[in-house]
Amino acid sequence: MEIIKKNFKTLLVVGIVLQVFISIITYHPDIRAFVLASKFINQGEVFTFYDHVSKLPSGDKIKQIYGDDIFIYPPLAYLIPAFFYAPFSGFLSTPYEEIIYNDSAIYTRNAYYPAFLIFKLPFILASLLILFLLPKFFDKIEHGQLAQLFWLFSPVNLLVSSGMGQVDVILALFLLTAFFYIKKHSFPAASIFIALSALIKPVGLALLPLIAISAYRKNGLRNAILSILPGVTAWVVLIFPFLLSPAFRMYALFAAHTAKTTYAGIAISGAVSIPWFFIFYSLIALYLFEEKITLIKGLGLATLSVLAFNHFHPQWFLWFMPFLIIYSISKNKLFLFFTLTISWVLIWLSFDPSLHAGMILSFKESLPPTLASPISASSLVLLARAYLAASLVYLLQVKDD
Repeated sequence: MEIIKKNFKTLLVVGIVLQVFISIITYHPDIRAFVLASKFINQGEVFTFYDHVSKLPSGDKIKQIYGDDIFIYPPLAYLIPAFFYAPFSGFLSTPYEEIIYNDSAIYTRNAYYPAFLIFKLPFILASLLILFLLPKFFDKIEHGQLAQLFWLFSPVNLLVSSGMGQVDVILALFLLTAFFYIKKHSFPAASIFIALSALIKPVGLALLPLIAISAYRKNGLRNAILSILPGVTAWVVLIFPFLLSPAFRMYALFAAHTAKTTYAGIAISGAVSIPWFFIFYSLIALYLFEEKITLIKGLGLATLSVLAFNHFHPQWFLWFMPFLIIYSISKNKLFLFFTLTISWVLIWLSFDPSLHAGMILSFKESLPPTLASPISASSLVLLARAYLAASLVYLLQVKDD
């Protein structure tokens, strides 16, 4: 801790510079959806951008490249990046065209691409806001500084905010802000930020009932309703203008990917399987009702239960990271942070190179996505996946001081 205290400002600068540096030397094609959506949104299609591609003729180049189902996330996932891109759209016409129509030209000609810093700007800013918020959860300054460094140098954060440029970091920011308001005993404000997170990706919808349970346990049914009403209202108001969009309803609101959380389960008959997520969600709800865990811990564990029993996407683990950092440091359980991070790294490296080394522009051509990872079928990866579920069980039963 003394070493961190003496070198904290230097490490902070190094971490921020590292984020910027990684942002201009890496590329993942998922960012094209945000760039394409921003193009439509900033042309005035704020509520109709979901349908733009589906209305194009079959021979249109955009339709051939992306297909009708390019926009699969809730509206804020696209509106927030579009807001940040808008001031730069006038002088970024060439990078827009290259990313949307011919992204291979970028990594065949460049070892770095400065325009990526703009396209990843909303995600890097969200990461820096999390950096600012984390110390507010600790009484000791040095604990807050440690949390900031854990976040800044976390490979999960570096991958998502600077490497891929994914909206999961904005979702993590909204969840952390909700934790902040829970800490201040302001459940209505927390519910609003949980709802905003659900307008990035729908995991937040599973968290709102847990706020209601905790509020009910403290002050009854009326308080439970009033605690989540602002969040429910915010979600409904912001989702309503998009309900007339057929593409939004088909590919984002009622999309098949929203059911991945309930895929793993216990088969109790030939036709019926109880999802593991439901089992652990029910346990978390019971523990909250009995006040055996705090609300913040309940929300953190519910998020982990989504990850533990889901088809794994490396960027999703970032949803859990703010809670993991706060819990690990405040409860002096740093082994949890490091072992779960190592488990995530093993799972991450089991994917094709487009999600790790192949993201670096200089390596992209020599490491194609068709190249299988040598550890993809390893028992080590299965053990790492198992450790996520084991950690969930451990955190549920451990009694915190």
